[in-house]
Amino acid sequence: MKSKFLVVLLIFVGIAGVVWGLSEVKGTTGDAKIAAAAGSSGTSGSLRQGVKSKPILNEQGGIEVSVVWEKLPPEAKAQKFEIGLSNHVLDLDSYDFVRNVKLQLDGKSIPIQVESPNKGGAGHHVSSAILIKSAELEKVQPGTKLDLIIEKVGDTPSRIFSFVY
Repeated sequence: MKSKFLVVLLIFVGIAGVVWGLSEVKGTTGDAKIAAAAGSSGTSGSLRQGVKSKPILNEQGGIEVSVVWEKLPPEAKAQKFEIGLSNHVLDLDSYDFVRNVKLQLDGKSIPIQVESPNKGGAGHHVSSAILIKSAELEKVQPGTKLDLIIEKVGDTPSRIFSFVY
């Protein structure tokens, strides 16, 4: 009788653990993880100014790219992003965050100036906080879609990370 009780208890604890684990994974990466698995993009909803988004992850080609957006007001004519690259094969020290980033507003490419003042990490794990400046960013308003395009990471030509202003 005790062994049947222990088996039932262990099965219950196992199922509860799986359910909890799945809910945690969904909560941390949300729909972006699903979108990244389906294609090359992730999406994050709208934020209050000065607040950072949850990380959006994209794991194509064996290199995980994570992006966090910090929403700035339109009058700043800029937006901040934190980009992280991580893998276990390629040395990413030479990755150029300034030259390999593009931005679209509502699906249209805009001219940008990218500053990457503090590149961090080394080898297989590098990151950078970037500031993207453009006069076009003064035109953003609630509901504007921002697509951050990160190019030339490993064998993946581009990855799209979408946010709603």
